[in-house]
Amino acid sequence: MKSQVREANGSARRIMDGTTTGGEKSRVGLTQNNPR
Repeated sequence: MKSQVREANGSARRIMDGTTTGGEKSRVGLTQNNPR
């Protein structure tokens, strides 16, 4: 059970970093909302 929780935390962290496809999608939306 601990290993499953660890994997879930790692995937969530990866999405926040934007390394996963889901993270990249959210990052693209953010860049479109406020371009710099």
